[in-house]
Amino acid sequence: MKNKHLLFALALVLSAGFTALAQSGREANNLLTSDGNQTVKDLDPMNAANWLNARRVNQYSGTIDIADLVKAQDQVKALTKKGGNSLNMAWQELGPNNVGGRTRAFLIDKDNSDVCFAGSVSGGLWKTTTGGNSWEKTLTANGELFENLAVSSICQASNGDIYYGTGEGPAVTLGDVQNQHQGILGQGIWKSVDHGNTFARLESTWSTTESKQEFVLVYALAADPTNASRIYAATVKGLRLSTDGGQSWTNPIPEVTTEAGHVAVGSNGAVLASVGKMAYRSTNGDPGTFTKVSSATGLTTSQIVDKDISRMTFAFAPSDPNFAYCLVAGLTKSGTTITGYPLSNIYQSIDGGVTWAVIGPGGSGYFSPLGSEGNYASALGVDPSNPGFIMIGGKDVFSWSYKTGWERVTLDEPMDLPNRGFYVHRDQHTIVFSNTDPNTVYIGTSGGVAVSNNKGRTWRTLNKNYNVTQFLTVAYSPKGEVLGGSMDNGILYIDFKGNDPMYANWWGGQLFDPFISFRHGGDCEISTLDPNYKFYTTPGGSVHRRFVVENQSSYQGYYPVANGGTWLSPMALWESYNDPKSWDSVMFIADRDYNASETIIAQSMIRKYPLAKTLTAPLLTGDTVKVQDTYQALIAFGKIGQAGIKANRHPLSGVELYRSQFYSTIERTRLSSTGTNIDNVIEVTISADGNNIFSAVWDASEKKYLIYRNGNFENARDRKSMDTFTGFDPITGKPLWKQTLAAIGSFSQVVTSITVDPTNPDNVIVTCGNYGNTDYIYLSTTATTAKDSTNSFVPIQGNLPQAPIYSAIFNWRNHNEVIVGTEYGVYSTSNFFDANPVWASENNNGMEILPVFQLKQQRFENSAERGIENHGEIYAATFGRGLFKSETFATKGGASSSHLAGISTINVQVTPNPVADLAILRYSLESNSDIEFQIYDLQGKMVKSTKLTNQPAGNNEFQMPASDLGAGTYLVRMISGGHLASAKFVVK
Repeated sequence: MKNKHLLFALALVLSAGFTALAQSGREANNLLTSDGNQTVKDLDPMNAANWLNARRVNQYSGTIDIADLVKAQDQVKALTKKGGNSLNMAWQELGPNNVGGRTRAFLIDKDNSDVCFAGSVSGGLWKTTTGGNSWEKTLTANGELFENLAVSSICQASNGDIYYGTGEGPAVTLGDVQNQHQGILGQGIWKSVDHGNTFARLESTWSTTESKQEFVLVYALAADPTNASRIYAATVKGLRLSTDGGQSWTNPIPEVTTEAGHVAVGSNGAVLASVGKMAYRSTNGDPGTFTKVSSATGLTTSQIVDKDISRMTFAFAPSDPNFAYCLVAGLTKSGTTITGYPLSNIYQSIDGGVTWAVIGPGGSGYFSPLGSEGNYASALGVDPSNPGFIMIGGKDVFSWSYKTGWERVTLDEPMDLPNRGFYVHRDQHTIVFSNTDPNTVYIGTSGGVAVSNNKGRTWRTLNKNYNVTQFLTVAYSPKGEVLGGSMDNGILYIDFKGNDPMYANWWGGQLFDPFISFRHGGDCEISTLDPNYKFYTTPGGSVHRRFVVENQSSYQGYYPVANGGTWLSPMALWESYNDPKSWDSVMFIADRDYNASETIIAQSMIRKYPLAKTLTAPLLTGDTVKVQDTYQALIAFGKIGQAGIKANRHPLSGVELYRSQFYSTIERTRLSSTGTNIDNVIEVTISADGNNIFSAVWDASEKKYLIYRNGNFENARDRKSMDTFTGFDPITGKPLWKQTLAAIGSFSQVVTSITVDPTNPDNVIVTCGNYGNTDYIYLSTTATTAKDSTNSFVPIQGNLPQAPIYSAIFNWRNHNEVIVGTEYGVYSTSNFFDANPVWASENNNGMEILPVFQLKQQRFENSAERGIENHGEIYAATFGRGLFKSETFATKGGASSSHLAGISTINVQVTPNPVADLAILRYSLESNSDIEFQIYDLQGKMVKSTKLTNQPAGNNEFQMPASDLGAGTYLVRMISGGHLASAKFVVK
């Protein structure tokens, strides 16, 4: 008896509301339980699509006009060819190389089953010669990278030629039926005549206005097995047929010019296609031979039901074209508002598609393979050796045969079972059986590629070097580890350790964050003051914190959704090594008598950093004195509606975030003099001096995005002063200071980022999205004093492509140098403050032309004492090729530590290094003084200290026993008066 996968025999529900259905003598049984609850997690793709949609489509039409798209692409080409005037940035790929990304196209080469191709919707086409064990990028005929990476479909002709289409169409959106989401748009069809070694674009698909309108979205491709020159393309303008290998195209169903969602060709040349959400069939695919095989009441006439549907997917049995299948996703709505895309029905035909019968009915909470997102994820494949065995996918993968009925064969939570052999990433987009081994089946998912070599009993992922992850955000540690928020793949952390330095650790799922499970990652930050602390947001507004030491991660609570947040809730982390306005202090207990004018060294509450204080009066042994703790951090994040911005002055305190007494709410409604309906906070940033918080909010009444400034924030040090915006004298009760609150900008386009000049907070950049506009980047030079929203910002578009800009940074070495991440890669200018700045492409050296959603630069100087090694490095979150960094503006070596709370440097060295039992500390002094050696481990804990009195000026040595130190790396700090020096050493 066949083993029931995953113990799912317990889930058979023939007696629980489902009865066996007999259709035309065929029986569907053994329907397995599937989670029918349409939770927030189920709707994530819809919310994700809405978020992306809001940044790309025109804000008035709700679509992307092909003319605007082509115009922007032509501008990109012109800038790329022009060259010159760039900052000559070089890019380095960081990974991850084990995660993958949304894969809608998959092909096994007809002549060699070890050769496969996988197409990412924003990361390009990839090839393997090892059956998926490792991947590499494909190239154009002249060895260059591709102009467009939005691979959506692929097929192979009988002569071995390979075609792939671009432009992602299937997606889900909640809201108005008329404003449907479009993914990353394509640029036609590419073809290879050398088994996929190189590709060239078919000019017939991207040479005229008409062809661009037709082939900007290619949903599916299919080749006629009986005629190598006959290729079908399901496009946004209907079905297209080429009879000359792609040189020209016609519409074989000329009466229908609306969207064609899918096409399949049988081994005998018969064709099934979905056009205008209706099913058509032809015996040979010739124009005029197609007949409709669907209707609104299809069950009564043995047809496919096409009422209230969103998508059809077809497949012929390779071994018998009389057997055909159709997976139909439905559409539920309330009025004109879409509420979901559940399973409608699954059909089988045994006469080549003439008549159809239901083998998998929709409308059940027990059998819901598509969840609520069938228009986004829907896959169907047929066993090449058994026409009566199929697999379908969407939310979960199910198999069906006459003998077993329906069986669920995958799980979508990798850590829910000790054995991960059942895991396949949720959202399956294509299922392909091997023609040479029917037990082998590949699935393209939102998490890359999965394979089973035993027809679904167990699975494994095949993402080695398949670097196509869609990142939205990025954060960096002071040593260069990276954290990123991704679409479909949660929060990913790469520490560049171990045997595979580009391997990413996945943070998501309920065993990682016990309060919430998530599929998408939001904004993220890594503390520089204490890089063990990592922060990130998740869809809906929750803020999470982790404490990570030596790859051991502990979850440290979160700020709950409460009033909620946008799908990608914004967050900003501000830190300072020397904040003169700090209210925090530590107590120093004198271990000896100190004279006035001596400098004592206390320890900060953050990682025990040294705090210097020059005494103004003598201090006796055992006496105490307060020392201001100048090491400070502030975290702020946006919420929905009146929840406004949340701020926390002690994010590194170790107190669980949601319990911290230092949380405050900055009410957005207080900032509106007109009483308008202030809604979501979509962007937030903090000026380098910590005195201004800038945010972007959506004003639902005015239908505009407003930029707000909370000024004089450096004085708000407790909850009361942050909430009331006023600081009072504790004795007289009179106001001492007041926050300045103002709306300083107004935009019809969505605001995608706010950037403050670190050298001058008056200079603020706002970037915008939405195709079909003239300007996408704006500058205010009066941001800290502006009092109205109409005149502060001016456009500085220059010669930038007229397409969405997602991020901007001022380069640390020169604030005239500004770098932006856009829909089409990275661009820079060296004359930013000119009236018409000249921009140049930075996509020519390691960076491909694809969306870059976030750029960040390490601005803290390198310092051995602080553990900062990446000053000037720039990090990029790309939407389809993972994370990148540029070291073009990096400084090398450690910086002077003279800016450490007023402490200047002296010199100390450790020899030998590594140390065995005895370390010789060699140091130099300018004058006679007392000194102290402090030994710290890499966790910042002081493990040893030694004090020496009245040491002579000049060069000296001190022999320090090291046998009591365990093997590892340490930091020695030498403190002498107002001076500090440090060095690293290793104990064997």
